[in-house]
Amino acid sequence: MNTIKALWRICLCAIIPVCLFSCSNDSDENSYSSELLIGKWESVSFHYIEKTAGIISDEFHEPDNNFGIIFEQNRYETLEKYDGTWTKMDEGVWKYENGYIYSYDNETKNEKIITVLNLTPSELVIEYNRKELINGTEIEFITTVTFSKCEGFIDIDTPSSPIQQLQLVARYGGSYYGSYFTTADGLKLVPTDITKLPTAAGLYNIYFEYNTEESAGQSTINITLLANPVLIPQKYAVPSTSSVIESNAAMAMLEYSTGYSKIAPVFFDKQSILFPMLFWSISTQNEEVWKKELAKHQFEVSYSFDEANEPNTLILTVKHRVNDTETEADKNPRNTLQVVHYDLNVQDAIYVAKNKLGTLSKIKIVAKYNASYPGKLEGATDAQYVIDCSKINFD
Repeated sequence: MNTIKALWRICLCAIIPVCLFSCSNDSDENSYSSELLIGKWESVSFHYIEKTAGIISDEFHEPDNNFGIIFEQNRYETLEKYDGTWTKMDEGVWKYENGYIYSYDNETKNEKIITVLNLTPSELVIEYNRKELINGTEIEFITTVTFSKCEGFIDIDTPSSPIQQLQLVARYGGSYYGSYFTTADGLKLVPTDITKLPTAAGLYNIYFEYNTEESAGQSTINITLLANPVLIPQKYAVPSTSSVIESNAAMAMLEYSTGYSKIAPVFFDKQSILFPMLFWSISTQNEEVWKKELAKHQFEVSYSFDEANEPNTLILTVKHRVNDTETEADKNPRNTLQVVHYDLNVQDAIYVAKNKLGTLSKIKIVAKYNASYPGKLEGATDAQYVIDCSKINFD
């Protein structure tokens, strides 16, 4: 199920590596000793809380043992487990002082601060707390991770394998055009096993592994699909004169930022915008219930122009409608922020824009949004998100 919870788990993969750590100091005012951190740690569980305007809008707690940390006296290393194999993610220097771990990772050169809630010879509990202003509303993110000390990781000096795993969005043109995927930057990914290839063309979320030594500097690389590609559902931007949806619900927001990653509309290629629909939904872990809930939500994107006030601009208007009764809404309050990504086909819209405007320099996305659940139109305000496309050659 595509939920903001799942997205936060993905973001956490980025947060853990860069947030954790940098030279040791024993002048702590509390009872924890920095020497207790030295060693290998494996995650046990994650507890995530999200507050919107001070009110809890999302929360979950789940076991997870796919993240690891190795502390040495003058460096740290973070790892993630794929199919039972630990893979290094990043490294840097760290220090522990007065209940906080300060990190300085080698890649971004940024310092991050993590609160230590508990530290014993066998357990480490950390908390990351951050606030952000999104569309005028204060959003607070609180993530607590529990680790246990163990000796089961790969040795810190073990050379990394040239076989790397990756998950990304790529276009599949169909078998008629060749059995391969194309990334947003034009790289061809050719599966060695065609049994997992999809039948329909479109944008797919693919999970694969490849050999970094063989692929360096190549425009075409061979990959091994590790799962069946997942098709991203497609929508078409329609002329505003052909709009058929009458909105009765607002969007939750047009963009969502965690500070380490950003969920927002983005051009994949000249044909498609990878478009995240962020909206309020009921909370459920049941796949069938989720499918029925999602079927009640209609989204429409229409295009128009305002040449007098916004020359060289294509305007995309997002509409949202929820089809259920008041009784159904009362029984199942929509208090969970969800996201569903769509492959928004803007080929016709861009063609019309080029003929009408001559030059297309930006795309402005507008919608009514309400960052407070259940996302009613009453009290909703105007939101907009602008994509700069002045450097894109649409010919």
